[in-house]
Amino acid sequence: QTWWQISKQEPLASPHENTLVGRKRPAPPPVVIDGEQEYEVEAILDVQKRYGKTQYLVSWKGYGPEENLWLPEDNLSNSPDLVADFKARTACVTTSKRKRKN
Repeated sequence: QTWWQISKQEPLASPHENTLVGRKRPAPPPVVIDGEQEYEVEAILDVQKRYGKTQYLVSWKGYGPEENLWLPEDNLSNSPDLVADFKARTACVTTSKRKRKN
C-alpha cells in the first residue's frame, strides 16, 4: 500500500464540478411554483402521440438521461419557449419526410 502526504490542499474549480469519474452530484431540489413542487426542464428531446395526446420526452436540468421522462403537453405549461423551440426545430424534419403525391 502506498501513502501520500498532502502538504497543500486547494479548492476545487467549482463546487458543482464533478471531478471524480462515476460520482454523481446531488440532484437539484425542486422549486415551488403556485404551491406545487416543480423541476426545471433542460430540453425537449422527442415527441410521440399516445392515446391521442401529444407527449414530449423531457430531460431535467441537473439530472442524467436515466431520469428522462415522457410528459403530456399539458404538464409543460411553464416551459412554452422550450415547446415552441422544439416544434420549430422539428417542423422542417417532419415536412421533409412526407412524400408528395404525383
